[in-house]
Amino acid sequence: MIYEPGTSGAFRRYLRDFPHYQQSSFYAEDERHAATAQVPHESLEKLTFSPERFDLVLSSDILEHVRRPLLAIREMYRVLRPGGVNLFTVPLQEPLRTKTVWRVDTAGETDQFLLPKVYHGNGRGGRSLVYADYGSDLLDMLRDVGYVAGFLRPNTASTLANRIVTVMAIRIC
Repeated sequence: MIYEPGTSGAFRRYLRDFPHYQQSSFYAEDERHAATAQVPHESLEKLTFSPERFDLVLSSDILEHVRRPLLAIREMYRVLRPGGVNLFTVPLQEPLRTKTVWRVDTAGETDQFLLPKVYHGNGRGGRSLVYADYGSDLLDMLRDVGYVAGFLRPNTASTLANRIVTVMAIRIC
């Protein structure tokens, strides 16, 4: 079983016809009517899937837009089977910063902005707020949950492509 949150990404067109492929999107409350059976609403902070359901969770540039990403990391771990892989990208580029920069304090009910607001495209023609600019300590966040984690760095003829880093996290047990 493969789970891919979001509505854009390079692999979607290859995976969408697999029989055990599940896609979702996060819809704001006033957009939830747009959710469909093919692309239902899911919050990565509180997934509705049963534990240990998926072999692969695959996402492209989503985690930086999650209000409480540590909850999302735990939820993705929960829905992975032992031996399952969480393969994802966030905007990480070489050289990597050491520490994650938290752009928004989400400890309370309302967001407290620590830095000027930054938005990225959301794959549906709109914009999504960036909550964090991740650093190499992202691996520590993943390991704290129980993943074995590392960065995958490309080695291509493209200097631009070689600056993009993918994160691989494996649930061992």
